[in-house]
This record gives sequence, C-alpha cells and structure tokens, in this order.
Amino acid sequence: MHQARFSASSSPPDGNIWLRPLEPGDAAAHYGGEDSQLVRWYAGSPAPSLVHVSSYIGRVSQSWADGGPKFAFAICIRGGADLCGTLDVDLESAGAGPGHANVAYGLYPPWRGLATAAVVLVMPFLGQFPQLHEAVIRVHPDNPASACVARRSGFTVLEAGPEDGLLRFARPL
Repeated sequence: MHQARFSASSSPPDGNIWLRPLEPGDAAAHYGGEDSQLVRWYAGSPAPSLVHVSSYIGRVSQSWADGGPKFAFAICIRGGADLCGTLDVDLESAGAGPGHANVAYGLYPPWRGLATAAVVLVMPFLGQFPQLHEAVIRVHPDNPASACVARRSGFTVLEAGPEDGLLRFARPL
C-alpha cells in the first residue's frame, strides 16, 4: 500500500483553517458536534454512542497507518486546537469508481461556512496517489449548500448516479 503523507502545516494563506488526521482525542468533540443536518447529509444515522465514535476513529487511524484506502481528517481552526468537523477521503469508494477519490465532509454548527476551504486544502494530499486522476464529491439533489461547496472548490457537475441518485461533481487532480 502507498504510504500516505500529509503535512500538518498545510493551511490557507490566512492560517485559519487546518486539516490534520482525525485522532482518538477527537472522539468526544466529534460525537458532541453531531446535529440533525450532519446526520441527514453526511452520516446517514446518528452515532449510537461515544464508544462507537471511538471505535470508528480507531479504524480510520489504522487506515492512516496502513496508507489507506480511507483517510479521515479533522477540520480545525486556531492551529488545530478547535475541531469544527471532518473530511473523509476514500480511494476505493464504489460510488466514485476506479481512479477517483471520493471526498465527503461534515461541519458542526456553527462552522458550516468552512467546508470549501477544507476541500481545497485536501486536494494537494490527493495528488500524491499516482493511481488517481479525479476527485469526486457526491451530493444529494436536496442539499444545495453542499453543491455550492463543490462548485466553489473547483468541481464541476457531471450527472446523477443511476445507482444512488446523487449528483456527482468532479475535479481533475
């Protein structure tokens, strides 16, 4: 498996938004940040307990150590101190297809305006995987805010996937 590299110093010029690997110490903030909008558009169902969230973070931490194929990022402000949401990258998502990385994000209230910056920040990370040629964001047609994030991040709409009805946005790597 390819050894994934991610620089914690990756931040926009203003230094306000940071991405770093999601880690066990984030479990309580991640569990506490979930609301009905995050569940509806991102998670699909509420996390049953803090134990389940901790188990999930353990699995994605192991995936980081293994070099993929799934990578979960913490979206943070103030140099990584405040967890605002998560961004997931899946290099083998059935919904994205071969050569594509699926990118998904979820922000906790009141941080919903930070998604575009987080998506832009993850793009250089994806460039290190030679098998990838495109990033894909899949959006429910009833979620215009997420479609706006994809467009502002440089993605263009392709079509609705026949298998799931989600809009597919793509951006070349």
